[in-house]
Amino acid sequence: MRFLGIGDTCDLGALYLRLIADGHEVRIFISERECHGILAGMAERTNDWRGELPWIREAGKKGIILFENVAKDRGTMQDALRRDGFNVIGGSAYGDRLENDRAYAQGILAELGLPVCRVWEFADSLSGDAFLASRPGRYVLKFNGSGFASADNYVGRLSDGRDVRAVIAARFRQFERKPASFILMEYVDGVEMGVGAYFNGHEFVRPACLDWEHKRFFPGDLGELTGEMGTVATFDRTERFFAATLARMEPQLRANLYCGYINLNTIVNEQGIWPLEFTCRFGYPGFAVLDPLQITSWAELFRIMTGRSAKVFRVRPGFSVGVVLTTRPFPFTRRQIVSEPVGLPVLFDGDLSASDKCQLHYGEVGLERGELVTSGLHGWTMVVTGVGGTIASAQDAAYRLADRVNIPNVRFRRDIGSRLIAGGFARIEHLNLLDEPSEADGATRPEANEANRDGGQWNAINASEKSNRAGLRRRATLGPLTKLEEHVPASWWDHQFDALYLKTDGDVVEDDYITRDEIDLFLRLLPLTPEAKVLDLCCGQGRHILEFFRRGFGEVEGFDRSSFLLSEARKRARFERLPARFCEGDARALPYVTETFDAVLILGNSFGYFVSAEDDCAMLREAHRVLRPTGRLLLDVTDGEYLKIHFAPRSWEWIDATMFVCRERELSTGGDRLVSREIITDVERGVLVDRFYAERLYTSEELHQLLTRAGFCLADVHSELITGSARNQDLGMMARRIVLTSCKN
Repeated sequence: MRFLGIGDTCDLGALYLRLIADGHEVRIFISERECHGILAGMAERTNDWRGELPWIREAGKKGIILFENVAKDRGTMQDALRRDGFNVIGGSAYGDRLENDRAYAQGILAELGLPVCRVWEFADSLSGDAFLASRPGRYVLKFNGSGFASADNYVGRLSDGRDVRAVIAARFRQFERKPASFILMEYVDGVEMGVGAYFNGHEFVRPACLDWEHKRFFPGDLGELTGEMGTVATFDRTERFFAATLARMEPQLRANLYCGYINLNTIVNEQGIWPLEFTCRFGYPGFAVLDPLQITSWAELFRIMTGRSAKVFRVRPGFSVGVVLTTRPFPFTRRQIVSEPVGLPVLFDGDLSASDKCQLHYGEVGLERGELVTSGLHGWTMVVTGVGGTIASAQDAAYRLADRVNIPNVRFRRDIGSRLIAGGFARIEHLNLLDEPSEADGATRPEANEANRDGGQWNAINASEKSNRAGLRRRATLGPLTKLEEHVPASWWDHQFDALYLKTDGDVVEDDYITRDEIDLFLRLLPLTPEAKVLDLCCGQGRHILEFFRRGFGEVEGFDRSSFLLSEARKRARFERLPARFCEGDARALPYVTETFDAVLILGNSFGYFVSAEDDCAMLREAHRVLRPTGRLLLDVTDGEYLKIHFAPRSWEWIDATMFVCRERELSTGGDRLVSREIITDVERGVLVDRFYAERLYTSEELHQLLTRAGFCLADVHSELITGSARNQDLGMMARRIVLTSCKN
């Protein structure tokens, strides 16, 4: 087949390379001069796309034009080419308006009966400022048109809208005389979630996909809005959400001759689905993230779309996690920072297998003297994907491969998918937005039956994939086990601390009376002044930090591994208007300058998680390093000597009127760790999770030895903490703890 790609910055480079690798002819038009090095030596570039139209026409049905973006009346061009008999995939003039005119798109969605956030459109800054002055509140600022970058938009944080007013004024000063219309959208809190599908000019080609974008530059959703730093995507269990949202657009897209991929971004919460905006083109890096899940090749998919020869295409079960690897000047451009070089070497640690190469999706790269190097305008270097039956396994595969990519000063986020793992996906399931597992099996999908009539494409899916998919979805629990230790993930803490954790352990960790009593005790043991600089290491949802601030402390900072719990901590601090600071990372490698803190606190049995005691010691060494010479450490940890004898091998307790948890416990092979299993069940929805974790059981003497190795003086052991709770059922590791204090040696 023949393909002509038309764009400004070669956004679909990885897709073009896939087509070339499959033996198809590809020619690419790149309008931006600074991007002419993209795919240099790897694909044929043309300077005149119109001059290539006879070459495409010669191929008949096997000639297809691909449009990359919605800029510069590209939709109008596509409509004209279709009228002239060409096969065109990309969008349409209607699609351009849906994406670029946000107020218009919201009106269309409202007409379809979807709940929409209230939107106000403005043609200048003065009218927008006057509106905010008269109607203060929290808003999202978005500029209309293709000439604005993601970083120009802004999500308001202040409840009175002062920050949005300031940003509008600043943006218009930057734009000078550039005309700019914009919208203010009512802010809605929830989980951001997209739904996308391919449209063939007449109807959608099934299945649809669901995706979760990560738009900000830094982990923890901090920094500039970049477009996307990574995405989680799946074709599984999508029909219910698709039918409630994007599928309703089918008559409008048909009437306006749309042909291409389209995505609707939404916010979902307990009040419903709130559509935000359309992407009416191949999304970047969305198409790359979907690539490893699509069994049907790109060429065959495009043939299906232009020929309307099938209503479905073949996909793999599971999730894909895509991580965007960037180089400077990203998130800016070389027009803004002209000194940034191109031509940086792109190398790989070890030989790449065929499977590895399928998970690498090149962006702004090309060949220079036969070597792969960076190129282009933005620094979108490549996307690395990983696939798996769960988000966690796909994430792990993506980062294992990303760590093998060597580019000078490469930058990427290390938390793509972490919030979903920590509770976001469970919340979506709780909102009943996904197909039931039985609905998601190929045999029961409406589109699967269509596939059987259209050549049996769904039946061609590998049989083992089908059985694996069914097994993953139907086995909510592993059933009886003889050795719990074998099922504990090495980094179980990355996935344990989610919304369910706050429910199952909430009788202790969410009880304000318990927290206040603990702070009373800790302040008796460490007589700190309100001016003291304190680090709460492994702070969780910030319960102790917030209590410190309520008591007049002003320099208490939290550090934790869980992005979900830190998000909760920040949310609670904002609600109380407390200036608490929180940081995410690994406790074995703290980001703080040496000798920063007067006290380091490790509270609530947050010690002993690592497989190796040496890693526990590394955590204490870091605490020692960041303490000032006169600083002190306070460690609140389970009484290991007591628990080895008195742990409950099996228990169960009601969490509330509809949820209960069953627990199994056993000592590890060496007898130094307590291995636990939790099966959390909802009386209506069944088993929610079946998960495993293990914590090291230290005696007082073993803690003395460990602290000494880390550089601390002989510790003082204080009175034991005997915890009660309102439920007073299975308190587990929190039931009986010991508190130690020590100073630097």
